[in-house]
Amino acid sequence: MIIEPTLSYKMIADAEPGELVRIRWGSAAALCIVLKQDKSTLCAVLRTPDTSRPFHYSIKQDDRTHCLSYGRGWVLDLTISDETFPGNNAFSEVSGAIHVTEGITAIELDRPPGNIQFTPGSFNLQTGDIVEVVTRKSSPVVHWRIWGSQSERSSPKSVPVFEMDVRKST
Repeated sequence: MIIEPTLSYKMIADAEPGELVRIRWGSAAALCIVLKQDKSTLCAVLRTPDTSRPFHYSIKQDDRTHCLSYGRGWVLDLTISDETFPGNNAFSEVSGAIHVTEGITAIELDRPPGNIQFTPGSFNLQTGDIVEVVTRKSSPVVHWRIWGSQSERSSPKSVPVFEMDVRKST
């Protein structure tokens, strides 16, 4: 039997950077990308029941948070549109926009809801580092999807795990 996507249950502290995970958020699920593991787990929270804008969130290592992981084999499917061209700064600080620039693919993330001590920022999707996106050199991608696997993406009947269009959320 083939079950796709392959899912695993683990502690969020054991998830590796680049994993797509579901965690408990209140009484519902949040879909996240693990960006970095250090003294805490830094996540890009893509969707929660009560937020429409992606934000960054840090989970303490000693937190007993469990996750359901898609692993690292998921697919980020960028849609190139009329808004995708170098120097378009119309989406430079819009949460959920992805910026493609010199060797970096970065996502704009809002601060955690209700937490004014943190600021929004751009996070390198490969390294999890906060980066400065130079808008005159970057091209924004305003519509993108996440698929659980390449075979899901290739199947005409599949639906994405997540879809973002920042033009609809601004």
